[in-house]
Amino acid sequence: MGINLRPRRWFGDKKKVALISNKNSGRGTPRAGLGKVIGSILTTPYWHYDTATLAELDVAVARIAMERPDVFAFTGGDGSVHQILSRVVREYLDRGIAFPKFLYIGTGTMMIIARSLGLDKMSAVDFTKKITAKMEAQQKGQPAPFDTVHANPLMINGESGFLYGAGLPVNLLREYYKGKDRLGPRRAMRVGLMAFWDELKALLTFRKSKKILTKPVYAKVSLPGFDPPVAPFMTHTALLVSSVDQLGMGCRGMPLAMSK
Repeated sequence: MGINLRPRRWFGDKKKVALISNKNSGRGTPRAGLGKVIGSILTTPYWHYDTATLAELDVAVARIAMERPDVFAFTGGDGSVHQILSRVVREYLDRGIAFPKFLYIGTGTMMIIARSLGLDKMSAVDFTKKITAKMEAQQKGQPAPFDTVHANPLMINGESGFLYGAGLPVNLLREYYKGKDRLGPRRAMRVGLMAFWDELKALLTFRKSKKILTKPVYAKVSLPGFDPPVAPFMTHTALLVSSVDQLGMGCRGMPLAMSK
């Protein structure tokens, strides 16, 4: 079937970890085939599913929901994140059960999500070894907390996705996070006011605006299989691209995309 089911029984307080890897992930890159390597290093999984098709992925997700692991780990790139998370979130919500901890290990061709979460600071293998060492330390009663990121996935018609941005949305977030520990609604309002007053002063004093948020970006927008491109190489104020193909009109793409 293409699913490699490797039960590993552990005792004591060791965490139960389920891992899904994508056989097709990372093709044409040095990361190809890393899913199996990750599975062999992550020594605490009860279950490892190495999937090659969406049908196999459906079977794996259903089994994991029944097995109720403490940690759900998955490998791959942006496409794998989209396909796997969509199914896991939907399966857990349908069953009315609490989500496990999610552990994402980037091994794919496109790695925008991994980079945005700061998971590209070390290789996938070294990252897995670090996580494994922390779990072993926890099992011995040693303090080794996980670094956790709280995120609200973009959900459209039951599909989970991610956003890639350039221009205004990126400039806004960059200015917002300069506040470091002073984040929140007030910080967001302050950034907006800073940009507004800068533009107003530029108009009143006939000077050049700093364009805090509206600094232009230059890009060509194209879709696979479509020619000519949606937009040729030109100037843009803002770009937002989503992996979810059911966006439709009127969708607000970034409400609570990340929370502190």
